[in-house]
Amino acid sequence: VNSLPEFDVEFALDKRYSRLNINSSPGPDGFQNAYLNCLTRTFADKLASRALASHEYMATQYFSGALPGWFYHLDTSISLVALCKVTPIPGQVTPVRPLGLGNCRRRAWCSTIVGRVTKEAASVLGPEQVAIGKPAGIQSMAIAAQIHLFHHPEHVAVAVDLTNAYNTVKRSAIMEGVRETEGAKRLSRLYHAILSPKSTIKGLPDTLSQQGCQQGDPLSTLGFCCAINKSVKTVSALLRAWGGLVIFDADDGLLIGP
Repeated sequence: VNSLPEFDVEFALDKRYSRLNINSSPGPDGFQNAYLNCLTRTFADKLASRALASHEYMATQYFSGALPGWFYHLDTSISLVALCKVTPIPGQVTPVRPLGLGNCRRRAWCSTIVGRVTKEAASVLGPEQVAIGKPAGIQSMAIAAQIHLFHHPEHVAVAVDLTNAYNTVKRSAIMEGVRETEGAKRLSRLYHAILSPKSTIKGLPDTLSQQGCQQGDPLSTLGFCCAINKSVKTVSALLRAWGGLVIFDADDGLLIGP
């Protein structure tokens, strides 16, 4: 299975680290984006430069899928934090949902590698899916829907929100979708290494994730889109026969038709 050898050796992590939001919460490893961002600075003793070089080396090993299985098992663990999506109102119960945070370093690395295959993958996932290859996917979805409904006022739009989608998609479906998607299939070996069926969830004692992938992780988003691609294409073909439109931004979608 092909993986890293098709990519450049250097990953230019300094550029990625320098753009990180230093106020982000740390993951299970305890490191913050501020630490990774600091490595891009130049110091007289060159310690940061040597540390950054070690990160580059580890990234090449990580993406080749050649590290020991226990490393990927630990690296894919997540910690749970409470996410409040609305402004709290005094005297009312505020809805809170658990949000899984992975390692900051891993997220930065994954963003870099996904960027190498985005163009190829988008050519397969599009035009129905806009989460890959579109900088503002959700906005693209909204604009496409508005234009379509303007020209077809007799059509209706049905919103699709897949509840807990990332945690319920099967690992086998992700692997199959990745192998069948240009660009993404170059990362098949890496997906096999990181998609452990039993990743640890920090914050819930003795709890393991039996399936699914981590929302917010660029590799997981790509894998999720690959997994649902067949289903999205099938529904799209049915609606297009009636002049309709199907468009998805990862687990959020719109079905538009008569």
